[in-house]
Amino acid sequence: MERQQDAIVIAFARAGSDGLGRKSMAYDRTTVRGPDRSNLLGQARWERSISIGLGLLVLSLLVYMLFVIAGTPVSFDGAMNLQVAAALADGQGYGRFYDEWRLFPREIQTNAPYIFPAALVFAVFGVSLATAQIVSLAYLAGLVGIVYLLGRRLAGRVPALVACLLVLLVPELARLGANGYGEVPALFWAFAGLWSLHAAIDKGGGWRYFGAGLCFGLSILTKTVMLMPVGVVLGLFGLAFLFTDRVWRNPAAVGAGLLVPVAGWEAWKLWSFGGVAPWREWWQVQLDGILAQAGVSEGFQDSPGMLDKLGTHAEVLTGSLGLPVWLLPVLLALPCGLVFVAVLRTREEGVWSGNALLPLMLAACIVAYFGWWLLVTPTEKAWYRRIFNGVLLVALSAPLLPALAGRIRGRVGLSAISVVTVTLLVIGSLARFPSIEPSQADVRKHSTRAVVKFMKNAPETAKFYGYRWYSQPVFALYSGRRVHDLDKRKYWIDAEDGPHYFLVDGYMNSAGVVDKALRGLPHEEVLTDSDWGRVLVLRGAFELPPLARENVWARSEVRFREHAYDAVHGMFSPEGDGWRWAQPLSAVLLQHNGGDVLAVHGALPANGDFRFAGRGSTFGMQARVADCDLEWQYPDGSGRFEIEWSLAGCQLPPQGDAVTVELRTNAILKGTDRPLSWVAHEIRLKRL
Repeated sequence: MERQQDAIVIAFARAGSDGLGRKSMAYDRTTVRGPDRSNLLGQARWERSISIGLGLLVLSLLVYMLFVIAGTPVSFDGAMNLQVAAALADGQGYGRFYDEWRLFPREIQTNAPYIFPAALVFAVFGVSLATAQIVSLAYLAGLVGIVYLLGRRLAGRVPALVACLLVLLVPELARLGANGYGEVPALFWAFAGLWSLHAAIDKGGGWRYFGAGLCFGLSILTKTVMLMPVGVVLGLFGLAFLFTDRVWRNPAAVGAGLLVPVAGWEAWKLWSFGGVAPWREWWQVQLDGILAQAGVSEGFQDSPGMLDKLGTHAEVLTGSLGLPVWLLPVLLALPCGLVFVAVLRTREEGVWSGNALLPLMLAACIVAYFGWWLLVTPTEKAWYRRIFNGVLLVALSAPLLPALAGRIRGRVGLSAISVVTVTLLVIGSLARFPSIEPSQADVRKHSTRAVVKFMKNAPETAKFYGYRWYSQPVFALYSGRRVHDLDKRKYWIDAEDGPHYFLVDGYMNSAGVVDKALRGLPHEEVLTDSDWGRVLVLRGAFELPPLARENVWARSEVRFREHAYDAVHGMFSPEGDGWRWAQPLSAVLLQHNGGDVLAVHGALPANGDFRFAGRGSTFGMQARVADCDLEWQYPDGSGRFEIEWSLAGCQLPPQGDAVTVELRTNAILKGTDRPLSWVAHEIRLKRL
């Protein structure tokens, strides 16, 4: 009887699989007697204590991070995303207003799985500093939760909690993991897909495979860049499928799950555009941008050679992580360890189980992410944000590796994980905690509130302006006021209702474009809170600076297709045909040859979609020669036009001197990133 009490029988089932869901169970019985029993119980208590301590630490850090983030203004890109959510909540559709309303704006690169929940929050609670962060914070908490579930399934409770801790300590998680960004939501769905796929491989069930595909589809739908890691995962799953008994319904279930959200999204987009042609055009432009940003086509500045690129990008990465460059190869050796574990696990179990396949998938995703970012992505786009999800993958995988290896090689994982934990926690803590320092957020919050209050209290007729890319989405989101592009509206400020206010935030300040934006515009500062919040009132319309006359050989007639002529303002560089696009206000220096007629030859784009100043609806042009204002003229239709003005009665300089000719129009093309009005062919002075 004592012998029976001294011995316990531990029965455990090792679940194998054919890699596609059919279970095979092998039962072992191990007799553990008195001394070993006490060791096991002691180890269990020790692991339980570590788990409780780690769990409390993870929970405390997560709560602190959520507290710091809650109520702070979202980021520039995040505000653009949330402007779409606010438009949906208002019933306007999936679009954004900046100078004009656009459906599915191309600058929005975080999509429905983030935007739709945010729209629901705005519809119920309205837009505020607090509500704008709710969905981001929910996804951040969800990411920690799914990391724990995935880590526990692969390696156990302690490694899973360490993975959660390291994820929370990843540099800039408080900034990039919330604030309207889509990286964490996309990774949440990818991890959820891995978790479901692991269960499907080991336990079977077509609905689990379908759920995995659905999560992968939502991940891709959130951020297009997730095509890379999801493609890697599905590629490895397909290879494992080829080397096992083939049950076609399982991969088909994954594919069906993936297609449901993606196909539904594209169908809704097609319906919103109202036809195939605009939908196809949208995708053509989008694909060009995706390929250029990915580095597989030209479009952005890049390093001259592969080694130069590798060195430059490695310095950017280690600088962002707060690590010495020499430690980067050590960090990237992690995938090799994961592959080793996967191979050993497969040899031990004899099948592609979930525990064997998922480490291989994580390793392949890490290699793909870092290989792409270090060697392929253009240097101009080598931002830490674009490798952020790769760093999160490393944070998840690092504590799992020694635990998985320890299970294969005699349960030495607990001691190994302690070393890894201490090392990574020290590195992570040094890099992590400054990124959630609340002081900068407090300054930005105060300035944002001041500007938003100013905008809300401004008259209904007031107009607000950003400048080019700097569209002030944060101010626009929280105030609910529309913002226009000063670069395209500055020509007619005095012809429209006002007052007119130019908005400046920290992003515009750091880009150094404020002076350029205000050049030629009379203005006065009316609100200065900090670099994160300034408002200037515009007192009049844009005026061109005087054309230089010294050391300039002026012509009496300029044919832009034939002459490389630099004595101009408000005209862009020649196109391939030599002609030049002109802005709504342009000027050219001509030599007075005694002519008494000003002739302008140009062209309007066929079917050009113009926005007109004031209440106009027809393209018109006015000329000013010296100080002589000439009447408005309106060419018929699109295509080429010729306009002539008589200079009779104008006081012109002596013959042979230079004279400035200003040309003002009342229209600007919509849907362009430059203030384009008309195409200049020829400008000349001639005799009747």
